[in-house]
Amino acid sequence: DSILKITLWGDHALDFNIDNIYDPEAGNLIVCLIVGCTPREDMKDNGKTALTGSPACAYYFNPNITEARPFYNRFKNVPIYIQRPLEEETGSLVQEISLPEKTIAALDQIDPFNEEEPGPFKCAVTIVSITNATSWWYMSCRACKKKAEQQINSTYKCPRCQSTNTVPRYLLSFIGRDDTGDAKFFAYDDEASKMIQKDCDTLVNPLAPRDVLPRPLENIINKKFVLSVNLTDDSCKGNSFNLLYASQTRTPVIQIDNDSSKETSQSKMRTTIATTLTTA
Repeated sequence: DSILKITLWGDHALDFNIDNIYDPEAGNLIVCLIVGCTPREDMKDNGKTALTGSPACAYYFNPNITEARPFYNRFKNVPIYIQRPLEEETGSLVQEISLPEKTIAALDQIDPFNEEEPGPFKCAVTIVSITNATSWWYMSCRACKKKAEQQINSTYKCPRCQSTNTVPRYLLSFIGRDDTGDAKFFAYDDEASKMIQKDCDTLVNPLAPRDVLPRPLENIINKKFVLSVNLTDDSCKGNSFNLLYASQTRTPVIQIDNDSSKETSQSKMRTTIATTLTTA
């Protein structure tokens, strides 16, 4: 038997639900027909073949087609128990919504060394531009994720562990804006792939001009994302935020107080760390 990893993005992932057709006690079989996916090598899983969703992707549960009959016949009397997230894991994501809400200007006023207001905080921004159009990815060591150095023979080697097993990863810099100001954000591979809804290795094209952004990166501009941020000890260097997670939202999340829209000093530099937050 073979296992195939399939990744769905956006609404396709949010709408994927088997609650009304699956009985966890009986363990009934569910056959899923998925169309419109793109095959690729999963660089994070030793190059194994995987499928990733696209805007044209669609899926159908228990289709009445000839190709599905071997599965129905084989598992007719065999219970199939599907591994699903634990309730406490699902609940932990919902709990993040109760974070204190802050604007960019309000975050700039927080003293990162003040233990009375340690964070994390919730902030909603609209991406207005991507600032590193020519360097939105880097070649990294597959094992330790450190940036690999290019060799004379055009291969890459990790300076830490000397490994030549490398994979491209995101290092995305963008400007986020709310009603109180702008700030620069940095999104690393895991976070950027969730925002862009594509893995980095699927977008890296050595033949493409370096100053032209791939379409999936352009698509996040003018989109609104919810961030969960936490100030760090390095937060006195500039109006920039180091991002660990961002989730896209369809509706406004933060009610902006008119008093908070006043101009604030840019003298304080902010580095923030974000944690998981569900889509509002």
